[in-house]
Amino acid sequence: MDLQRLKPDCTVADIVAAMERDGACIIENVLSPTQLKALQEETAPWIDQTAEGLDDWAGRKTKRTGGLIARCASVREIAVNPLILGAANATLA
Repeated sequence: MDLQRLKPDCTVADIVAAMERDGACIIENVLSPTQLKALQEETAPWIDQTAEGLDDWAGRKTKRTGGLIARCASVREIAVNPLILGAANATLA
């Protein structure tokens, strides 16, 4: 199954419909190259120091880094993006 790819000018309703149908979607270019670079630079140190999972449940090659909203301004910026926040609120309601 291919995930639906949406443009950054899509609506929250477009995202919710895709997520209800497929469980996820891709919003192309919702973040600028500058935002992506800041995200990578801010989160990399935290992710790098996170140990991989120790069992099958957590995923032996999976890293679960918590607290990134508190630690990284770029993550907070993404979390309050009206499109992303709107879709999250609609999906979790």
